[in-house]
Amino acid sequence: MHQMVRNIHSTRRSVLNLSYLNPQQLMIRENTGMYLSYSDKGNLRSVIQNWLHNVEITVVTDGSRILGLGDLGINGMGIPVGKLALYTACAGIRPDACLPLTLDLGTNNKKLRQDPLYMGSRVPKVTPQEEMEFLDELMAVLTERWPGYAL
Repeated sequence: MHQMVRNIHSTRRSVLNLSYLNPQQLMIRENTGMYLSYSDKGNLRSVIQNWLHNVEITVVTDGSRILGLGDLGINGMGIPVGKLALYTACAGIRPDACLPLTLDLGTNNKKLRQDPLYMGSRVPKVTPQEEMEFLDELMAVLTERWPGYAL
């Protein structure tokens, strides 16, 4: 037990002490996925333009109904990432042609909304009508940017 605690403190110290790294080593070089917030409504075109790769397939989640886990909010990004990893491994789709999308439309999980470490919007989930309007805009933007992509 004492050894394990010492290893945890050692690891924590090395993670927190980044002074030995070159600043370019701290740069994020690859995107895992894209988060779109309800507050981006009306500006989705400019947000989607930031994705540098040509997209052939995308998987979208709002994280509200993760089987067996419930409402994870934006913490559900692992779902589209995992599904696209399967498509890459099993169907030969190039990884850079995949776009995992997580929509931050709020969450009905009160525990998440009160969690100081939760990175999503701390508001109840938007109404079904608001969600449909957001999705209509998103589909139009995705189709315009990458005609022929699969959802």
